[in-house]
Amino acid sequence: AERGQALAFANVFINRTTIGMTATADGTFHFNSLDPGIVELICSFIGYQTVKIPLNMKPGETRKITISLIPVETELQTVTVEARKDKEWAKDLEKFRKVFFGKDDDASQCVISNPEVISFSKTDTSFVATASQPLHIVNPALGYRITYELAHFSSDRDQFAIGGNIQFHPLETADPLLAGRWTENRMKSYHQSLAYLLRSIVEGKFRERGFKVYKDKVYEKVLMRNALFTNAKERMEPFDQSLHVRKTYDSAFYLLTVAERLEVHDNRSNRGTTYRDVRAPVTWLETNGPLLISPMGVPQNPGALQVVGAMSDRRVAHLLPEDYMPDQTAEIWVAPPAPDGLKSMSEKIYLHTAKYYY
Repeated sequence: AERGQALAFANVFINRTTIGMTATADGTFHFNSLDPGIVELICSFIGYQTVKIPLNMKPGETRKITISLIPVETELQTVTVEARKDKEWAKDLEKFRKVFFGKDDDASQCVISNPEVISFSKTDTSFVATASQPLHIVNPALGYRITYELAHFSSDRDQFAIGGNIQFHPLETADPLLAGRWTENRMKSYHQSLAYLLRSIVEGKFRERGFKVYKDKVYEKVLMRNALFTNAKERMEPFDQSLHVRKTYDSAFYLLTVAERLEVHDNRSNRGTTYRDVRAPVTWLETNGPLLISPMGVPQNPGALQVVGAMSDRRVAHLLPEDYMPDQTAEIWVAPPAPDGLKSMSEKIYLHTAKYYY
């Protein structure tokens, strides 16, 4: 804090996890038994700039860290929040919800308890949102309360980008049926996640888990799509995990090194619309240099990964904390078949260039 004084009761947490605490009266905090890997330590306090500190934790390592918070330049003012009656703002809020949360049943259940802190700006081609305070979100489907400090939100007709600091708080219940439903929904969400796909790839188990992975024979900057996979596969070959994945020197992580674009077919579902002759949803992965991946499939340098297609369409409503541990004995969830007569349509492509911009 200012002049080196201890700042009591600051909020300290590991970004995108359930790991967090409030600092003591003398400003100290501690976390026990953090898993090895690259984490982001976040410290925030009202009236001060949020601090983000990247840490590369080694097995058995202990760190002592001193955090200095800087007061915001403008004085905090008392704000009276009035009901928003502007119809245009209400329409923008609904548009924001659909991009931010998604459009499925789980997304419709999510609640932002303080939407009045969100402001919008737009042009003919772009839609941008900012928030003056962290968003307070409840996700009843997955059983989490989320504090989301929105750093970036933009979308247009072809892509979207969402980023910020995220703190998860598991909801509590005495109802065993509700607790069981949360467990089941979290497992379903994990099995549909990018982390599960990447974990399956680096472990070499993607085939047995329902994925087909192909690699472009030659790198092409612009992907030219074919209506039939029979024609498209001429430019691809089956992906060989043994040639492109290795463990780090301490065996704590995996390195995925592949210059060409990967195309992934999720054969657990037949709701895909990319090809007329293949009904599996399709995702494309492209890396910019070696991708460091944790044993649970979480990218440690997400800026090196670009995702296009089915799995990039997952949004905040489907997020799980990075310290989520799935039940290893549970069966893999398989999506139900698509209704008869489902017409093929052009798949909208989404991009994300950072962790959990889903």
